[in-house]
Amino acid sequence: NPYVAACKFLQHCSTDPQIREEASKAGKAFSASRVSGRMRKDVYQRVKTFSQTEECKNNLDEYQLHFVKSALNDFERAGLALADEDGEKLKMLLEKDAAVCAEFGTNLGSDDTKLFFTP
Repeated sequence: NPYVAACKFLQHCSTDPQIREEASKAGKAFSASRVSGRMRKDVYQRVKTFSQTEECKNNLDEYQLHFVKSALNDFERAGLALADEDGEKLKMLLEKDAAVCAEFGTNLGSDDTKLFFTP
C-alpha cells in the first residue's frame, strides 16, 4: 500500500519531529485497521463456506483455488477458527503488539544517540 509506505518513510526519515509524530500516528491507525480487517469473522465464514462448495472445487483454476486456500489459511492463522473468547483475546494481543511495534519505531526514529569509533 503506497499510503502505508509513505507513512513509514516519513516516520523514519523526516527531519521534522512533528511530521515524524503525525506519520507515526497514521502508521498506528493503518496497523490497527489491518488487525481488525484480518479479524472479520463474517468474511472468514463466507470464504470457508465458498471453499466447501462444488463451484470452488470444480470451477476454479489452480491459481484461483490456491488464492482461496491461502485466504482461508490467513484467516485461520489470525485466529478466526478459535472460540469467540480466545479470538477476542488474540485480537487484543495483536492490537497491543501493533501499538508496541509502532512505538518502538517512533523511539528508534527519534533517538539521536551518536556513536564514535576510532580505528
